[in-house]
Amino acid sequence: MAKSLLFILLALSISMSVLALPSSPPTVASGTISSIPYFSSLQYSVIAYNITHSGNKTVEAPIANYTLTYKVINTTNGIANVNVSLSRISGNITNFTLIKPGYHKVNLVLDIASLNYPYIYPGFLFNSTYTLNAVKNSSTTSITLKFIKELSAKIDNTNYTEYEYENISSGSHYIYLINQGPLAKFNESFKGLTISFSLSSLSNISYLRLNNVNIYTDLIREPYLYAYYYLSPQSGTLEPAGYIQQTYPIVFSNGIVAMEENNYFYFIAGAPLSLGQGFSGTSFTLNIGNLTSLEDSITYMNSSHIIWNSKIFSFVGNREINAFGKNYTTMVYQNISGTKIIKIYFANFTLIKELEETKNGTSSSISQEILYIGHKYISPNMTYPDYFLYSDHNNTEIPYVTTLPYKAIAPSLSLIITIILTLAIVVVLVVLHKR
Repeated sequence: MAKSLLFILLALSISMSVLALPSSPPTVASGTISSIPYFSSLQYSVIAYNITHSGNKTVEAPIANYTLTYKVINTTNGIANVNVSLSRISGNITNFTLIKPGYHKVNLVLDIASLNYPYIYPGFLFNSTYTLNAVKNSSTTSITLKFIKELSAKIDNTNYTEYEYENISSGSHYIYLINQGPLAKFNESFKGLTISFSLSSLSNISYLRLNNVNIYTDLIREPYLYAYYYLSPQSGTLEPAGYIQQTYPIVFSNGIVAMEENNYFYFIAGAPLSLGQGFSGTSFTLNIGNLTSLEDSITYMNSSHIIWNSKIFSFVGNREINAFGKNYTTMVYQNISGTKIIKIYFANFTLIKELEETKNGTSSSISQEILYIGHKYISPNMTYPDYFLYSDHNNTEIPYVTTLPYKAIAPSLSLIITIILTLAIVVVLVVLHKR
């Protein structure tokens, strides 16, 4: 009996650990994802509210309702052909164009939380505050989510695990997702109205198969670390500012990747490095797209041109460059847009150097530079100043790109020196006063 009870408890703990959301993506992908879960049918109850304010009170008055149905007709390599239909609208709204009925092609990875199929790939759900940037056809869909809590929900007499998020990017609206991806509850604004969506039924889960393409799997399974330099207006020269780190924690077999970029430019004493990277309060950002749409470390190459960050770069020649003691034979590509010139240097499909120049008449000046350090990794949880120890420059693993023109001293020693100097000045002033 005791053994049976122990086995049940162990099974329950394992199942709970499987359901628990991770706080962040892995450092690098362990493999490629070849299928995506989806539901062939989703049905929502939709209510339109007129919002009025009276003093400190907010009054929501329902003025219309209808049923919204999504049916996946077929799928091809991550694309779902979805038929969207609306029931007869009951209420005071006659012309309702928030969602257009008909057929829509939806990319289940890149069309994040789309009204054409309200879904977020479940591998993009984390117990954290983070941003998803999905790049599709040179346009970016962005959403910033803050995890609130895990709930239990019953939909169409079936129990599901549900996650509550604050959608910071849409004015602090709250959204609820079941653990397999569909949005369970969310609001949208339309012509001064608040439109509330509530998932009322869904089909059994299915899986969409992805094609296999060559995506340089070996290169993607490595972290990439770069030193970043910017033009100082004071000195007129390039000055070190910090590090840029890129990893590929999620890789799909059809060529889409999720690239995590951490920029270590600003530092808060005693705090994790990730905390100082801006004021958004996000723990990390995932940039999602194919290797030609992202500003990343790897790209497809040929002799005449490449597409990088959704821009065309033309080949301008080969060049030998040195980056932190290592020599590289690079292929140089260039993009000119107005007064801005961007040059990128690739060797073996890997970005070694990036230069941004600004044209001033017939001359140009370099405004920033990114230089490849290697397959190194800095944990975002590492604290400053533990990593940047200015008094020790013997670290051969990761070069120091930030240096002080003097040797830093410990705060306690500086305090002692300040007290002694203050006392010495006081003594001198007392002696002079007595004389």
